[in-house]
Amino acid sequence: MLCAVERPTVSQYRLRVAGTRQVVAYSREVSVRQENMTILLVLAFLLLHSAPCVPQARHLTSDYWEAWGPYGECSRSCGVGVTMRTRRCVTQRVDGGSSCTGRAVFYRTCNTQDCPVGSRDFREEQCAQFDGMDFEGMRYSWLPYYGAENPRELNCAPRGENFFYRHRASVVDGTPCYPGRTDICVQGVCKRLGCDKMLESSHREDPCLQCGGNGESCYLIKNTFTTRNLPQAGYNQMFVIPAGATTIRIRETVATRNRLAVRNQRGEYYLNGNGVTDLTRAIPMAGTMLFYQQGLEADTTPEVILCRGPTTE
Repeated sequence: MLCAVERPTVSQYRLRVAGTRQVVAYSREVSVRQENMTILLVLAFLLLHSAPCVPQARHLTSDYWEAWGPYGECSRSCGVGVTMRTRRCVTQRVDGGSSCTGRAVFYRTCNTQDCPVGSRDFREEQCAQFDGMDFEGMRYSWLPYYGAENPRELNCAPRGENFFYRHRASVVDGTPCYPGRTDICVQGVCKRLGCDKMLESSHREDPCLQCGGNGESCYLIKNTFTTRNLPQAGYNQMFVIPAGATTIRIRETVATRNRLAVRNQRGEYYLNGNGVTDLTRAIPMAGTMLFYQQGLEADTTPEVILCRGPTTE
């Protein structure tokens, strides 16, 4: 404990003693007059060590963190959003630096429940915010473009056109970085999301979508469709995806002038139906989300279909 001791003055200890010569037991030095003895007590040393201790305010010599603040609003209402809290480093430095160690911002997931069946892809929702706005004298309906180099940007392509545009430098926190994967964007950085819906978690799901599974609860179906002469013009069936399928990947090995299409048993098309070619986009399908990828120059880029599943039909 730090103490401040008040140093006594000599006048505080000048005593007048009448009568015969006396010496105070704790005096260190005396001066004597016969007629009226004056005793001067020089007690600096003794008093300095016996004076009461008066606590002083502590002077901090190192920086320290204040308490964490409350968590903010969740970035999404469903489908895994992100919330954050902050704390401030209290420092005596004036150069803008600090010696606080640790993080000033902490992120965690929120609203991790699945979105209702049929909900739009979250990237598509963000692109749709620019629908009808003036863009170089035109007004477009925008769809997400997944073929750009940086997945953390909000890149959108106008429906029916062959270009894309970066509307925002960063997507909203909680947006999946890649189609068919669980990594999500947090403040412009792709963060790993475990199957326990926790950021930077090591928990992974197997191809059967079992968290921490070993892949033995489902079986692999693999097929290759190769033909130079299609049986008929128009649509030709390649194979059937069974209900309950998970981790679906369909890829062209080389670019062709044909188009991949998906329809249900009732003949209703989810993708590239009725002679209309879709752009790269996410499409609600059979209780899950189908991701379709093709380049802006479709004839020169192999098509890709990804779907996490499980499908309901």
